Amino acid sequence: MLWVPGTFWAQAREDILAQDLEEARDVRTELLEQTCRLREESDKLAREREQVLEEKDSLALQVQKLSLDCDMYQQKSSVIQSQLGELQAERDQAYLLRDEAQAQIARSLAEKDTLRGQVVELQEKLFTLRAWGAQRSGQEKPGERKYSWESSRECCNDQPSSPRPRPRLRRMEAICPQYMREDTDTSTEYGEESYSSFRSQCVEPPGSESLRRRQEELQHRTDG
Repeated sequence: MLWVPGTFWAQAREDILAQDLEEARDVRTELLEQTCRLREESDKLAREREQVLEEKDSLALQVQKLSLDCDMYQQKSSVIQSQLGELQAERDQAYLLRDEAQAQIARSLAEKDTLRGQVVELQEKLFTLRAWGAQRSGQEKPGERKYSWESSRECCNDQPSSPRPRPRLRRMEAICPQYMREDTDTSTEYGEESYSSFRSQCVEPPGSESLRRRQEELQHRTDG
């Protein structure tokens, strides 16, 4: 076989071209694959972008709602703070009223004790006056008594006057009405009896019938 120089170079060039073509095809295939991959990534990013935008809009709505809730809660907090201040003021006022009521009750109890002591003293005076009147009635005889306007006036001056009943206190009646009513009624009854006894001795001279009844009562007491 004969050697032809032009044929060698032609064959070499064809081999080079074939190799370049093969490399170009490989590069083209890689570029196509890369292009497809980039398109997929672009679509994915677009979908993610839309999702992110939707989430952004949702978060914006939530932020707006939370802002409105925050304003509402701030208003409620202001109202609650004002109400709390009013309640604290009412509580302090209630404490003051309670302290005043306790002090008033203490004063009323002290006044009640004082009044009870005065009632006891008045009762003792009443018993003393009764005993003194009974003793004097026992010592005197009906025949020896001479009544005149001057003697009755002297009798009125000598006889110790019965103290007038004290007026009932309304605030004491509010604390213990039953007890004060009983004490006042008892004191009034004793005062009326003493005053009636005193009045019966210091007015006009009694008649014969009255003297007879008193002598019978005195005789009955002496026999008893």
